Amino acid sequence: MDGALLYNKYREYFLSFLARTTQKNRILEHLEDRLPELNLSDQNMRILDIGAGTGKISIPLIAKLGGNVKLVAQEPNIGMAVNLFFNYLVEDLPFQNLELNNLDSVEYEPEQFDLILASHVFYYLPNWEQSLQAIYDALAPGGSACIIMNSKEGNLYKLRNEIFPMIYGRSACSAETLLGYTNKLGLPHEVFTLDSLLDLSQANNSNTANLREHGIIDASRNSMLSFLLRTDFQKLPESMQEQIEGFICANSEGKYILLRDKAIWLRKPGMNNSRQSSIGQNINLRLEDYTNLFIRHLDDSFGEELSFLSPAMKRAYYSMLSLDSVLSHPTGRISIMNDENSLITQDDDPRPIPIPGKRINDFVVYDPRQIKLKNTPCYQDENLYPMIYTHSGDTLTYLVDHIKQEYDFLPEYDKSEVPKREFFWLILNIANRFKHFQVFSNRHDGSTLLGVLLNQDSYLDWERMKNPEQLTDKLAGYYEKIGVINLKSAANI
Repeated sequence: MDGALLYNKYREYFLSFLARTTQKNRILEHLEDRLPELNLSDQNMRILDIGAGTGKISIPLIAKLGGNVKLVAQEPNIGMAVNLFFNYLVEDLPFQNLELNNLDSVEYEPEQFDLILASHVFYYLPNWEQSLQAIYDALAPGGSACIIMNSKEGNLYKLRNEIFPMIYGRSACSAETLLGYTNKLGLPHEVFTLDSLLDLSQANNSNTANLREHGIIDASRNSMLSFLLRTDFQKLPESMQEQIEGFICANSEGKYILLRDKAIWLRKPGMNNSRQSSIGQNINLRLEDYTNLFIRHLDDSFGEELSFLSPAMKRAYYSMLSLDSVLSHPTGRISIMNDENSLITQDDDPRPIPIPGKRINDFVVYDPRQIKLKNTPCYQDENLYPMIYTHSGDTLTYLVDHIKQEYDFLPEYDKSEVPKREFFWLILNIANRFKHFQVFSNRHDGSTLLGVLLNQDSYLDWERMKNPEQLTDKLAGYYEKIGVINLKSAANI
């Protein structure tokens, strides 16, 4: 639980920064300007985005390129990856062409990619020389890599270099330092300067804008400063806060401060003649596909905490988290379509009902034959975004019924160890204990569909949740692992 809260706090810092800067837009403009020179308009390209975030750079680039482009998005933060996935769907791109991974280093086979993006990610990569060589080796002949970092000439580097030694005992990293390794390895490269702005005002008008991108956050000045310094600004000593404010005052113009980055371009000689044929088709996406896209993130983020569950029980829990993630995401005022069991707009069906015999994995998250997300009202009018953050009682019923229905698909062994009437309460107890739904969503305040359910005292009998009526040895072990202490004694079974 503590890890989840810390995880979301860091994500809030980063998204607060994004809501206040033109940096990502400037980078995208630069990439688009470079496209004609890079020979990247062919079909069946492969692009790697290291530290992809919410896809704000790579997804618009792919949409502009058109054609059959495979995107490998390397993003360790599962909440960011969720938003990246939906941003990808909104562009009407086929999900089969998207691969998500949560690597925190560069580990790819040689000559795999036509374009590699690494925007402001080298600060977090181990062994710069090795990472730089791995990126170059992963380029196909004729491929290019764009690595972007803060420049020593910019205000952000100067601020960090003044403060980091006091916080971390080391200097800040810069593009110029990386260029030293580029020269050492003898990699052919070009360098471009990119300037952007950062809004430092106390009030920020973009707090409620772009909720698809940012989720529910207050893009506060303190959160933004916490991202710049990679620590909680408000917990710094008062003298250090004053030093930071003094630097900002001396280097800002009005409410803005200038950021300066360097874009380092690597280009591998040759020409790639081994392009793949068609990679994917834009067919419907089931919840099982959605879970599989995130399975490495889920296992790395939650697997250790759930090691006490059987494999089938853990998978059922992951499926429930996936459905909650889908139903809680702002892809429109969502509902479920009775005849096709697929996601459509709320107005099309006022009362969604689970289909008997359909397991949670069969739920169709997105069917491009029925709806184009880009054409839904929520993507045409930003003023409609706050409306998305209200949950339909019918949709909540859909989640509850599907959690219960998933029991029927468990192996017989699990059914003998966890009685049917206890399965639903066990799942809710696990969710309540670990708060995984706060992480596997874009909701920074935990207000997912499952979170709403767990906060409805009128709906849930908490005493019933903590006192199973049919207590087996295995169920008692599960409850012991999650810290539920009001268990009935074996004598009362």
